[in-house]
Amino acid sequence: MQGDDTNAPLRRVIGSSKFNFLMRELEFCKDAELISQAQLAGIKEHYEVGSGYYVKALISLGAVLIGAALLSYIAANWMEFDRVTKISLILIAYVCAVLSAWGAESKSTALSRALLLLGSFIYGGGIFLIAQIFHEGGHYTTALLWWITGISPACLIFRDRVQLSLIQVISMAYLAGIFWDFNYYSRYSDIPILTVLNIYRWQAALAGGVWLLWLRARGRICFNLSVLITIFFICLIFYTSLPRETETIFAMFCLGAALGLIPCGKYDDLNVWGVVLTGACGLIMTEHYFWRHGSGLIYFISSVFPGLTDILSPGVLAIGSGITACVLMVLFMLLKNSALAVFFFCALILRYFFDRFYDFMPKSAAFATGGIILIAVGIIAGRIHRKRKNAEGTSKAAKTLGEASGS
Repeated sequence: MQGDDTNAPLRRVIGSSKFNFLMRELEFCKDAELISQAQLAGIKEHYEVGSGYYVKALISLGAVLIGAALLSYIAANWMEFDRVTKISLILIAYVCAVLSAWGAESKSTALSRALLLLGSFIYGGGIFLIAQIFHEGGHYTTALLWWITGISPACLIFRDRVQLSLIQVISMAYLAGIFWDFNYYSRYSDIPILTVLNIYRWQAALAGGVWLLWLRARGRICFNLSVLITIFFICLIFYTSLPRETETIFAMFCLGAALGLIPCGKYDDLNVWGVVLTGACGLIMTEHYFWRHGSGLIYFISSVFPGLTDILSPGVLAIGSGITACVLMVLFMLLKNSALAVFFFCALILRYFFDRFYDFMPKSAAFATGGIILIAVGIIAGRIHRKRKNAEGTSKAAKTLGEASGS
């Protein structure tokens, strides 16, 4: 059959930076006589350079600006339109954007996704405009929730990561609105967490729904945004159910330690979030002012370690928190090879260094000592990293030899 392309190689579309990296590695393998020139050319045929993220970003930004222009025009002439005209303009603009996205799907995926994004902004703007037309009351977070609900089917159908990112950003705005506008005025202290979860059942459904959408669309950025939303939701639950903010920070510190140490496989970004939570909360807990308001935490630690009751004080607990955080950072460096752990370890050391010794030393000596500390930590971390990589390389080589001898 003429024009049959069944013998054409299957091509994988990747970005230009990844393609250039792949070509450099293939050239290295060819120079090392691991592959031939013909094999290099054959591998190269299976890869194609995509249009690049900047093209999609420009098209998406253009769609957003067009949507903003449309909404600005409607807002500028708002008083001159009657209700039917206002609603008709919103519906017509939304339908045209969605139909245009559907029509452009076969010609340009980037343009189709940009038009779909435009339709999502028109849909969200239409919710607020219609609420204004009919003088609907209520909190703005309700409109955000309806916006998320309305654009979620498009994300499911098209597996659109840009659409999912928009949903995640709106979700964070929604949770922030719940936290800032409601939580400071109404706290359910000393109520069990399960009861608080029932109070925030819609927010729990939102956090779970974001993960379901991620399972459909995937993407590393979307994964990290989903983790951030989940952490924000957990923080909201802790803050609402625990009596003081200090208990919330301590709970997030423990959550971070758990996330940083658990084996995550290919989802190792969870370990990164664990290091961030542990490091940030650990730095806060090194202040003795933190423990002055943490009577509940002191009572809890006293009940777990009754022998320490007589020596527990805010200063002792602050130093203990710093030591615990440093130990965890060392574990993250050894077990997870985390660069962020090195950063927080240095931050903890310098925090005590400048707090305790800076005022008693000449500035030149203080800065020199701080620099030496950082260089020493860097050298130690580099050696740990090299030893870990060498051990991994040795184990992989032994495994390959074992498989070869077995075959």
